[in-house]
Amino acid sequence: MSNDYAMSNRNLSSELKSNISQLLSRCTAKIKDHEHLAFVAASFERLLSNLDNVEVEKRSALLGNNLGYKDEVIHWTEDLRKKQGDVDVANVLIRDVIAQSMNNSSNALKKGLSSIVTNNLIGNDSDDSSTFDEEVIVTLLSECYGFDNVMAYAVKGELNLEPEEKERFEDVVELMEYNYQFRQRSKISNLAHIQFKVIDRFVKKEDLDEEKLENFKLNLATNGEMFSNEGIKYEGLEDSVQYFDTLTEKMEFNNKIK
Repeated sequence: MSNDYAMSNRNLSSELKSNISQLLSRCTAKIKDHEHLAFVAASFERLLSNLDNVEVEKRSALLGNNLGYKDEVIHWTEDLRKKQGDVDVANVLIRDVIAQSMNNSSNALKKGLSSIVTNNLIGNDSDDSSTFDEEVIVTLLSECYGFDNVMAYAVKGELNLEPEEKERFEDVVELMEYNYQFRQRSKISNLAHIQFKVIDRFVKKEDLDEEKLENFKLNLATNGEMFSNEGIKYEGLEDSVQYFDTLTEKMEFNNKIK
C-alpha cells in the first residue's frame, strides 16, 4: 500500500454518504431543464443509486491532486467540507464525475468542460488555476461553434459542421491536448498560439455583431502574470488580443471587413 494514503472502510460512512447525496441531488436539480447537460444528470443519478456499493479510499486533503472520483472509486477525505486546505473537495468530486462521462473527448477538453460546468453549478472556493488554459479554449470554441456543439462532441463525438470546419475544430482540440501535456512537462503554455487560431475562425462568422465581438474579446486571456504562482510561463497573450483588435477594428456589421 502506498504511503500517500490510508485505506478506509470501503463502505461510505452514513455522514459522508448523506453529504454526497445532498450534493449530487442539488446539482441534478440545477441542470434538469438543460438538455445539453442530460448526460451529466444521468451520471449524478447513476452515482447516487450506487452509493451503497461504491468504494472509498481515504486520503489526506493535502494530496489534492489525488482526490476525486475515478474508475467508480471515490478517493476522498473524512468528510465533505466545502474546502480543505487549498482544495475545494466538493468541486473536485463533481468535476470528476462529469469528466468521466465524456467518453469521446481528449483529456484536455474533458478538463475544460467539466471545470466550467462544475464552477457554474457549485462554484470553486480554491485558488486552483491548473485548468485555466482549457477553460479559456473551451469558452472561445463555444463562442465560435456554440456550447451545445462543443459538449455534444465531447460526449458523443458528434459535430454538426461541414467537413472543412470540423477539421478546424478538431485541429484546435488537438492543439489543446498538446498544450495540456506540454505545459505539465515544461511549465510553458502555448495558449496564445491557440488563441490566434480560434480568433482566425471567429472573425469569419457570418452572424457577428458588436456584442458578440465584445463577449469574445472579454474571454481572451490577456495576462499570464497572474499564474506566476503556478510556475507557468505565458508569452504572446497580449499579442493575440492586439491581433483580434486589428482584424475587427474596421469591421462593419454587414459581416465584411473594410
